[in-house]
Amino acid sequence: MISVKLHTGSDGVENDIPVSAIREILERDEDLLWVDVTDPTDDDIDQIGQMFQLHALALEDTNRQQTRPKIDQYDAFLLIVFYGLVDEDGDPVPREIDLFVSPRYVVTIHDGPLAAMATTAERWVDDVARNGEPHAELLLYTILDTIVEDYLPVIGDLGERVDAIEASVLDHSTHGDQRKLLQIKRDLGRIRRIVGPARDILRPLAQRDTSLFSEASLPYFRALYDDVQRVSDAIDMQQEQLENALDVYLSMSSYRLNEVVKRLTAWSIILMTVTLIAGIYGMNFVFMPELDWFLGYPFALALMLLVTGVLAVVFRKIDWW
Repeated sequence: MISVKLHTGSDGVENDIPVSAIREILERDEDLLWVDVTDPTDDDIDQIGQMFQLHALALEDTNRQQTRPKIDQYDAFLLIVFYGLVDEDGDPVPREIDLFVSPRYVVTIHDGPLAAMATTAERWVDDVARNGEPHAELLLYTILDTIVEDYLPVIGDLGERVDAIEASVLDHSTHGDQRKLLQIKRDLGRIRRIVGPARDILRPLAQRDTSLFSEASLPYFRALYDDVQRVSDAIDMQQEQLENALDVYLSMSSYRLNEVVKRLTAWSIILMTVTLIAGIYGMNFVFMPELDWFLGYPFALALMLLVTGVLAVVFRKIDWW
C-alpha cells in the first residue's frame, strides 16, 4: 500500500494524494512529498524507483531483507536503512525501514504497519504548523526520532522483567527463570545489533557530512545522536543487570544443590550407622554377647534410635539438617 502526503508552503499537509500525481508534484520546487510504502510488492518498488529515479543498487538493498543498518549517499538522495521495534507476542522484533531522502521528498518502505509512522504523521502536522516551510531534513528527523523514542520503553520493560525474575530467583529459582533470562538476553542482543549501527548512521548527519541538508538541521540530528547514545547506555546497563541476574540464578542453584547434597549426606551417614548396628547383631556366630539375652532386640533398636538422635543433633548444629 502506497500512502502519499504533501506539504506545501501555503496549505500545510495534504493527505491521500493520488500516486499518479507524484510526477507532477516533483516538477514543482516548493513542495515536499512523503511517500510511505507498506508491504511493498516488486511492482511497487519498481514504480517508486522509476518515479523518483532511484539508483538500481539502492532498490536492490530495498528488495533484500535484513540489510545491515547503514547510510549511503547517492548523487541526488540518501539511502538510510534503519530499524524500528514491533511487539510480536510480547517479544521486541526489529522491523527494517528503508528511507530515501532528498530535499524534495522522503520515501519510507517497510513491511507491515508501524506505529512510528502514524506517530510521525501526527508530529509532522504539528511541525508544519510551527515551522511553515517544507524541510525534508526535519521530516527525516521526526521519523528517526519517533523510532528511537520507541526503543526506551522496550528496554525499560526488559529491565522490569529482569527485576521480577531476579526477585523470583532469590525466593525459589526454577528452570523457567533461566529460560526467561536467556530469552531477555537474546532480545537485548537483537536491540544492540540495531542500535550500535544507528550511531554510525546519525554521525554524518550530526556532523553535516552530506550536502543535501542545511546547517539548520544540525542541532536536531545532534540531539538525536545523543538520544541513540542514551539508548546504547541503557542497553549496556540492562545487559549488566541481566548478567548479574544470571549470576544470582547460578549462585542460588548451586546453593540449593549444596543444601540438598548436605541433607542427603546426613541421611546417608545416619542410615549407614543404623545399618552397621543391624549388621553386627545380624551375624550368625554361636558365641556372641547379647545373642541369648532377653532384652537384646529392644537394646539393638534403642541403640539405633540413640545413634540416630545423636547424629541428628550434630547435623542440626552444623546446619546439615
